[in-house]
Amino acid sequence: MPSNSIDQVFVKDFDFLPGSEVVSSSELEAAIKVDMPRGVLEKLTGIKTRRFWPSDTLPSQVASEVAQKVLERNPKWISRIGLLINFSVSRDYFEPATSVLVHRRLGLSPKCMCFDISNACIGFSNALMVAASMIRSGVIEAALLVAAETVRGLVDSTIDKINRLGNICQRELLSYLPVLTLGSGAVAFLVTKEEEEGVKRPLAFAYESESTLSDLCEGNGDYCIADYVFKKLEKIADKSPIMRTEARKLIQQASFVGRRVWKALQNLLGWTSRTIDRIVCHQVGRQVDKAWYDTVGLDKDKEITIYQDFGNMVSCALPAALVIGSTEGLIKPNDKVLTLGFGSGLNAIFTAWKW
Repeated sequence: MPSNSIDQVFVKDFDFLPGSEVVSSSELEAAIKVDMPRGVLEKLTGIKTRRFWPSDTLPSQVASEVAQKVLERNPKWISRIGLLINFSVSRDYFEPATSVLVHRRLGLSPKCMCFDISNACIGFSNALMVAASMIRSGVIEAALLVAAETVRGLVDSTIDKINRLGNICQRELLSYLPVLTLGSGAVAFLVTKEEEEGVKRPLAFAYESESTLSDLCEGNGDYCIADYVFKKLEKIADKSPIMRTEARKLIQQASFVGRRVWKALQNLLGWTSRTIDRIVCHQVGRQVDKAWYDTVGLDKDKEITIYQDFGNMVSCALPAALVIGSTEGLIKPNDKVLTLGFGSGLNAIFTAWKW
């Protein structure tokens, strides 16, 4: 099981921007015309509300907005940023990369390379690993990691698909419902090589790629938000994205993969479940319950969750929970924190932090 310790890499600052429109689970259910028990979405997932951006919002727009807030607080680092990674699933176009558009909006140096990492909900952990590696190797001094998820188009097309199917069996309906848990948000993290007051330190990663589980969550072809925003598609309902998920099996399998990854991290750091002060897992809903944590070998009572109010914000979910946990005092200075990243059928990356 691969694992790596980290030194001389620090998270200097971060921020989170939620979608501006609050949408309840009951509102989404009201748009579905097929026969289904009302209240089931919130009952199954624990998600009361999620946030959406206005329908004309592009990912690069809100990713740049939240990144600008971080840069304004850290002006000395702007000229030293050598890498910009956009790690969202939502992107403006297939090409150019959304990172390029954010780079332009922020006016970063031509010497700052930029590219996208798109790996479903685990993109933040991937981006952090790449940035840490480049900082440790001396290639760059600092990296800016950004993402913005704009899920309204996917939710709209899924509801339309369900309504057009009409007489839909329960199993097929359940495969579409995870889309209705999604929410929109944007995050930015500034990662540097210098230890300064108040920085957060990633200590180690452990990871596994269980690609035999790649059929448990499948979305159709690459989706460009600009097509939805600018009405470039001839028939939105026919060509917009659709995703089907075997949620119960996926979550169950994640616990087995997570158990192996946690063991690898324990072997590297010597941590135990008691060592950890706080846990932040990918925010999918209440399905990640005590039994799930027992299988992994961790204590659910140490978990921080935000899905109840924000839904599953895809790649932004885990980093947004870190931001909220920190700003609301749920994570305190010097706490030992464990983040559990899952995504993309089925990758897992666990990261140990000293806050």
